[in-house]
Amino acid sequence: MTIKALLLNCDGTVFDSDIIYHQLWHSVLDDLGLQLDFADYARHLLGMSIPRQVATIVRQFALAINPQVLTSIYNHRLKLHLQQQSIPLVEGVLQTLHFCRHHNITLALVSNSDKATVLSGLYWHRLADYFAVIVTGQDTPHSKPAPEGYQLALTALGLQSRDCLAIEDSANGIKAAQAAGICCAGLNRRYWYDHASDIDINTDINKSIDTGMANADWIVSKHSDIRQHLLQQLAA
Repeated sequence: MTIKALLLNCDGTVFDSDIIYHQLWHSVLDDLGLQLDFADYARHLLGMSIPRQVATIVRQFALAINPQVLTSIYNHRLKLHLQQQSIPLVEGVLQTLHFCRHHNITLALVSNSDKATVLSGLYWHRLADYFAVIVTGQDTPHSKPAPEGYQLALTALGLQSRDCLAIEDSANGIKAAQAAGICCAGLNRRYWYDHASDIDINTDINKSIDTGMANADWIVSKHSDIRQHLLQQLAA
């Protein structure tokens, strides 16, 4: 397989955002007298769009609150956070972007997140010019695990699914890429969480992560593994 394009998920693959998103949801729910630990976040909310996260939270906690109100509260806190500081990059992603540019591998971003959040992070880190195509959660009627985002990216790129490789870090993202016919590598979150000093990784979280990765075509632990795979493809 000659890889002509690398299609990256945004949160957890480009931006190291999951811990921050959990902290924001923890803050919102704490104000309602509720607790959301990281294990429950990892198990139930990772890889979801904000509307799906809200629907899941309302159902899980049996909340008598308008989902639009809860969405507005969360989005307001996210906006305040982004005004003060950007979400950091996943370790090694910048080198992967440089690698692809150097070897003429086209880059696309396929995200469940809203356009303002995605573009804010890209512009903050000056990464927008790396991507020939950017698809966000507002560009398709259905979020991952539906394949529409990847299908839209393929159309915009003018490529077939066999020409591309997707990188995802959640079960929903892997399902979406594969449903679009794209080979998908799973970027295993355990590597990042094992190196996050402020997160207590327990067996339940690791089991959830491993289950989410189970259907990937292959699994990598870090971005250097992705570059090594691409290098092998280029040398073949």
